[in-house]
Amino acid sequence: MATSKRKHPPLPSPLEICDMLQSPDVATDYTISVVREEVVVGSLVYYACVRHIKDLYRSLTEKDFPYVYDAETASYPIAFASMLEHYKGKWNGQPFVPEPWQEFIFGAIFGWLQKSNGKRRFRYAYCQIGRKNGKTFVAAVIALWMLLMDGEGGAEVYSVANTRDQAKICWSDAITFLKRNSDFWEMVTVRYNQINVPETASKFVPAAADSTNLDGLNPHCVIYDELHAAENRDLWDIFEDAFGARDQPLMLIITTAGFNKYSICFEQRRHCENVLEGAVTNLDYYDERYFAYIAEPDDKDDPYDATTWIKGNPNLGVSKSIEYVQDQADKAKNMPSKEPSFFIKQLDRWVNVSNRWLNVNMWLDQKTIPEAKAARHPCYAGLDMSTNIDVTCFLRLFSPGTVHPTKFYVLPKFYFPAENLRDRVVRDKVPYDVWSNDGWLNFTQGNSVDTGHIRDDVLQFGHDTFISALGVDPWKATALVSDFESYGHQCFAVQQGYKAMTAPCMLLERLILADMITSDGNPMMSWMLGNCCVSYDNNENIKPDKKNSNERIDGVSALLTALAVYIEQEGSPPILTIA
Repeated sequence: MATSKRKHPPLPSPLEICDMLQSPDVATDYTISVVREEVVVGSLVYYACVRHIKDLYRSLTEKDFPYVYDAETASYPIAFASMLEHYKGKWNGQPFVPEPWQEFIFGAIFGWLQKSNGKRRFRYAYCQIGRKNGKTFVAAVIALWMLLMDGEGGAEVYSVANTRDQAKICWSDAITFLKRNSDFWEMVTVRYNQINVPETASKFVPAAADSTNLDGLNPHCVIYDELHAAENRDLWDIFEDAFGARDQPLMLIITTAGFNKYSICFEQRRHCENVLEGAVTNLDYYDERYFAYIAEPDDKDDPYDATTWIKGNPNLGVSKSIEYVQDQADKAKNMPSKEPSFFIKQLDRWVNVSNRWLNVNMWLDQKTIPEAKAARHPCYAGLDMSTNIDVTCFLRLFSPGTVHPTKFYVLPKFYFPAENLRDRVVRDKVPYDVWSNDGWLNFTQGNSVDTGHIRDDVLQFGHDTFISALGVDPWKATALVSDFESYGHQCFAVQQGYKAMTAPCMLLERLILADMITSDGNPMMSWMLGNCCVSYDNNENIKPDKKNSNERIDGVSALLTALAVYIEQEGSPPILTIA
């Protein structure tokens, strides 16, 4: 991708250029509306429209500007899109009517040509748009156009994604669109995982990172769906390296925002941001072969201000309801861990991998229930052992109807080495001494964790209270498991990764939102819940993030471990229907 500094004669302002344009086509008409601020968009969409306007002017006034916009050529894929038919929801059976922003994407990608040979200008197109805004329609239209209408012999079109199921979404939609148009359907044959066009020897195939048929590629068009979910850049490199044999190939990235700012997707997004900003600042940074449409809010925007939501959702009020976004916003306000999902799915906004998790004010009602009452009931338990000098937590979890009539009841017990307590209080700025005096923290002898003391305590609790199942992190408590099992306790190894933690994390969120969990009011537990941040993988699985959390979260880990064994033994409780 060529980028460098380049000078050109001073240009009129974008508004002045808009006033000069006569009878603009529908794609250009959209850019004029954006530049005149008649349409609410984010800065990067505004820059994309300014780029289009400026390039129109340059193509008419600069002899050495190598590109020209052909409005008639731009109109063909737009008309083609209108020949396809909805097959879902209330629009089932009705022809597609592309929205103005979609017309701009179609028109710009296909309407900008090289003056020297009439081939397309853009080889890459990055379209970042929030979910439920018609991305799949855009992708399917372009894929089918490149397959059927682009005049390319032996065209190879690929729908590419991190997983095969994701790769088949665009491909499957394309089949359905073809079936609903008899003329198009007669042009193709469909077999397992392949659409063929016999007349031109062309094909449309879904491909994923685990595909086995990626040798000898000669792609004419690649639709990379949800690039943000790519675990590495291998699949991207395979297809990009295979472009060399085609005169005018197209790599279309159609994605939402994501979590990983070190990914190939964010690398492409950042490049596009620089290109678009360069188009507004005299092209100090440019890539003339890369089109970009990035629908996202600006950094200054309040994510809970409904007037800004359309910036990440150009189809807001059309294919995506504002009521639905409002509902998701309300949930995110009450549960900080839902903010990342809200930002990404509803606002199309990139977020960091770690985020504050729980609203502690929704956690505790501070109603202590006597230990003696708890001792009469069965429970599930979680043990989070510390490494030598830190806090250990043993936690019991009681189901509704036992200790508390309607809520889960949490009873944690914390342990801490007694030596060097004062130094730790001063260094950590945490009132361990106060918590100990108030009975919330138990000391063990020495300057490291006394596993024997903790083992004896757990066994005593098991004698006083029937522990239905005990969860432990096998990395820290392997040596204790045999002791527990020898006393008849059923032990489960609960890893602290995404696989084991996602279900209990989601359950805890729901219990808190529904006010169905409480505890003995232990301030250490409240402190740790407030400390806890979480991280997400590309599939939005969730786990506590100890690295980025503020101070200790051992009590949270023990609670999630207990919830994990509860889920294992009892299955999901009725609260899971509340969201």
